[in-house]
Amino acid sequence: VTRREATLDLPFFDDSSQAPLSTESVRVEKLEVQPYPDLRRLNVQLRLTPFQVSPSIDLVIKNANLEEVSSTSIIGAGSPRLALVMHLRHQHPNGKHTLVASVNYEDLGQVDEMEVEFSLEETQLSSDDPGEDE
Repeated sequence: VTRREATLDLPFFDDSSQAPLSTESVRVEKLEVQPYPDLRRLNVQLRLTPFQVSPSIDLVIKNANLEEVSSTSIIGAGSPRLALVMHLRHQHPNGKHTLVASVNYEDLGQVDEMEVEFSLEETQLSSDDPGEDE
């Protein structure tokens, strides 16, 4: 009597690009900033490659003079897709700003970084905006 073994192939991901990556291979895929009408709050969208181990993410916003005007850190990100609101420190934001996102692991340090420029103009404010301070 011959014995046949059956093999079962169970793909966990339909697309191999969805497979979680090792810590040194994690990258920022997308970084977007959308200012709220009051120009003091920013909707930040961040997408990382899938990961095996949760990274930490540092987000820093600098104005045109390279002064830090906002920052936050996410320790042990639970998902590769993140959305958050960042608040600017200065009262009258204006001009070019840069958001820098860096992906870090305690044992490796920084494994990736992406930056995006955006502009804030006071003329974007309308006089009937409830968030406007006068």
